[in-house]
This record gives sequence, structure tokens and C-alpha cells, in this order.
Amino acid sequence: MRRYICPKCKQKTGVRLVYGYPGDEMREQAERGEIALGGCCQPIGAPQRECLSCEHQWNIVPRKPLSEE
Repeated sequence: MRRYICPKCKQKTGVRLVYGYPGDEMREQAERGEIALGGCCQPIGAPQRECLSCEHQWNIVPRKPLSEE
């Protein structure tokens, strides 16, 4: 399970924020702290990560590709 560093509290307790109606497996993953549930609908620009420590939500900033020069 991958954890992400929260940009607000700097703890490595960020997880993937998952949208959609949660089935049994998704509920179990959320209970174990492997994912966070974001709700049934995913609005445009919705956050992609959530911190389990401070509940801050954020979007992923894509990395710039390396130039081939």
C-alpha cells in the first residue's frame, strides 16, 4: 500500500481518494486505511488524495516530462 506525504501536515498518511458507490471490498479497504472514500459522484477537479491524519484533500501535480535534448 502506497502512502503519500500530506502537503499540509507533512505526515506520510495520505491515501488515494476513491469515488463511486463503495462495494464490500472498497469499504474494507477504507476501514483498513488503505483508501479514503470520496462519495458517489466525482466532480470535475475533485481531489485525488486525502490525509488520514488531518483530513486535508489535494490534487496530484503532474511532473513535467524530461526533455529529450
